[in-house]
Amino acid sequence: MGINFRHSVRSKAAWSYSGFNIFRERLARQIGLEPVAMADWGGDREWPDPKQEPIIHLLHHSDCDDVIAHAHCAAVAKRLRELVANWDHRDYDRQAALLLAESMEEAAAARSDLDFC
Repeated sequence: MGINFRHSVRSKAAWSYSGFNIFRERLARQIGLEPVAMADWGGDREWPDPKQEPIIHLLHHSDCDDVIAHAHCAAVAKRLRELVANWDHRDYDRQAALLLAESMEEAAAARSDLDFC
């Protein structure tokens, strides 16, 4: 049981729920956010504007349903690639993040939302 993303047959980004949570916490810290301080993650601090920081569309999102709108996918994919670029090439989170970015790019090109399932 875990989280998968439905858009591409080729790209198979997947995490366990706990692994996805840890991955998103890593990303949040990388942009200077403390996850437990954020609204909906246990705290009351407001999330930054996703227009200024596109990765917020991924961070402040349900971990098991809903979509990332195709209109946001290209910007989120680009930012995700930037954030994981210096992570170890053997790091599972980096490898899965690149697959997720690929799915987001395909979703944007196809004008099809990226489903969390």
